[in-house]
Amino acid sequence: MNWDSMKKGLHKFAMTIQRNKYIQAISVGMSRTMPFMIVGALFTLTLSIGWEPYIEFLDSTFLGELLTLPTQFTTNIISIYVVYFIGHAMSESFGHDGPLGGLFSLFAFLIVTPLGVFEVGESMVEALPMEWLGSKGLFVAIIFGLIISRIYAYILDHNWIIKMPEGVPPTVEKSFSGLIPVFVIAFLAIAIRGLFMATDFGNIHSCIYGIVQTPLESLGGTLPALIIMTLMISILWFFGIHGMAVVYNVMLPVLLSLDMQNLAAFQAGEVMPNIIGDAFIWNICLGGSGQTIGLVILMAFRSRSKQFSTLGKLSLVPGVFNINEPLIFGIPMVLNVKFVVPFILAPLTGGLFAYFVTAIGIVPPMNGVYLPLGVPMVIMGFFYGSWKIAALQLVLVIMSVVIYYPFFKKADEEKYQEEQAAIQTDTAATLANE
Repeated sequence: MNWDSMKKGLHKFAMTIQRNKYIQAISVGMSRTMPFMIVGALFTLTLSIGWEPYIEFLDSTFLGELLTLPTQFTTNIISIYVVYFIGHAMSESFGHDGPLGGLFSLFAFLIVTPLGVFEVGESMVEALPMEWLGSKGLFVAIIFGLIISRIYAYILDHNWIIKMPEGVPPTVEKSFSGLIPVFVIAFLAIAIRGLFMATDFGNIHSCIYGIVQTPLESLGGTLPALIIMTLMISILWFFGIHGMAVVYNVMLPVLLSLDMQNLAAFQAGEVMPNIIGDAFIWNICLGGSGQTIGLVILMAFRSRSKQFSTLGKLSLVPGVFNINEPLIFGIPMVLNVKFVVPFILAPLTGGLFAYFVTAIGIVPPMNGVYLPLGVPMVIMGFFYGSWKIAALQLVLVIMSVVIYYPFFKKADEEKYQEEQAAIQTDTAATLANE
């Protein structure tokens, strides 16, 4: 097998994905929404504490109503943040004003979002319903974040702007330079709104959600998709490509939408509909890509090799926090045929096991809460909604240890023999010098 040519081919493919401006804008834009998602998720957890005196206290005071506000204006309207930040990132990637690109994208998104009529007191008022501002509007937000900001950049690149005479203050000149882009974008958004009003869908949100988002979520939430994602992450890492970064650049919108559905159901006290989501993937990548926590534990506590033992102890704390770059580059894992089998098998086996115990009801689905990178395992499980998920993580750690053990044992013995041979050589050389 020609490893070099295969590595070059995969590397070229991965770089094509990672350098694509549209994919980069989605990745950067969605990553900028994470602080809002984390805050909303944490307030959701605060309200879900099942202690009866606490619940009664919230119900008897206005505190419960106040604590719902951060969730209402973060995760429940996440599409607004997504369209702005993706438009911002897309405009910057073409060398233009990021905030303006984000605002133009948001402007167009709001035009195509249908209004609802609500009764307030004795009056009927029009307002934006939250139906299309949360997870159901996510794909339209992504599309408009990309396309509108690209149109904005195209207009500026072709210098289709109102030029002011010399001596006009820069702020005034900048304001007038945005007039043509905003008119073009407004007419385009109105045309899209009118076009879909003339169809059975009624609006672009219903169309995209029914034709694109729902099928993608259905595919992304399936067992075959889980298997493919898990295999791709490990295989790309084996060839020296950051597998999680590549796969997540493509799959994050789908996985995030699945988690948002779970979070909405969790907030409403309903059954969570999805097994797979962003939280599920992080749950099975214990210790990082390749579920290397088992190997770290073996190296730290069972190594005869001094090199393995030292590396294992150095990697133990980062591994508990699901960071395994020290191990991956320390062994190294790249093109290391000694560990490629468990590196692929451990997360795959763990993912299948976690899927089936969730599917048959032993473990509940995860609540869709987004956690920052670095939350330690087991504690992570409690945040995801249940002590059973925390217990599942412990089981997955044990499975990882078992899967890595025979490969570790052989590699450790070889490394130990190499170290002993090196010691004997150094001793012989010292004696010869004496």
